[in-house]
Amino acid sequence: MSDIFISYASADKVQASLLAEKLSEQGWLVWWDRQIQAGQSFDEVIEEALNSAKCIIVLWSQNSTTSRWVKTEAAEGVARGILVPVLIEKVNIPLEFKRIEAADLSDWRGKSHHIEFNQLLMTIEKLLNGTVSISVPPKPLSTTQKFKKWWKRILIGAAVAIGLASAVFTINTINRHDESENSSQKNTSQVTNSFDRFLSADKEEKESNDQVTTANVVAFGATIQGKLSSAKDRDFFVFKTPHELNSEVRIILRKMFFAKVDVYNADEKFIKGDLENGDKTISFSFEGQPDSTYYLLIKPYGNEYGDYELVIR
Repeated sequence: MSDIFISYASADKVQASLLAEKLSEQGWLVWWDRQIQAGQSFDEVIEEALNSAKCIIVLWSQNSTTSRWVKTEAAEGVARGILVPVLIEKVNIPLEFKRIEAADLSDWRGKSHHIEFNQLLMTIEKLLNGTVSISVPPKPLSTTQKFKKWWKRILIGAAVAIGLASAVFTINTINRHDESENSSQKNTSQVTNSFDRFLSADKEEKESNDQVTTANVVAFGATIQGKLSSAKDRDFFVFKTPHELNSEVRIILRKMFFAKVDVYNADEKFIKGDLENGDKTISFSFEGQPDSTYYLLIKPYGNEYGDYELVIR
């Protein structure tokens, strides 16, 4: 029985071997070598290894994206909620697997200090511990569906505007014997302002801290109210530990969606991270150095996003 099954095209055996070696160093049992002993059925051995694995890693490359075997094994991972896709080349992942976020190891050469590789290790550990399952996010709306949704908003907006205008007109009619011209203009202005607010309610808010270079500076010990406005949004923060720091730094994130939190030092080297689902709070500590700068990244893990509260202390 193996913990991890690595699916790959035969032409990518060198990359598969390197990854298998590094994962085995973590103490995990990895099945990847497809050498079948005499008298064994290839299909039966593959099926047995797939069924026993708790995590199925697929190495996507130019070769594997056209491999029927790799796609079949990836489909098994999706069906069981244990697929972990990995890019070893900059390629387009087959359509049916695109909606699961892939770890980008296209520039990874076996070093342990690699952001995407460290995030991959965290995901695998959560999967093997049974604290998370990976499901395919809902399929994006088609162009036709987006048009219908847009048109529906227009109709609702028009209905609201007409309703507001009608209400104001009725009030003006009932009270016309004692209303002045100024009062009438004021009501009309209120209708216009309400309708403008309705039309602008669906606009996506621009954020300036979605890159390391534009990270928001926060004070150590502060509590920050933030928001991820889309499934691809990223929030970066930078903070400096106090000179007299003599204990661990604790990161607490309270939210109602599936999220990941990662900490990096001033050289952008990964320090520690965590992810959690549902309404649970992410809380972890790391050994911080006094008078040192750290970066913190918050991002959705999946297709959910929303408001959050961040505490650094």
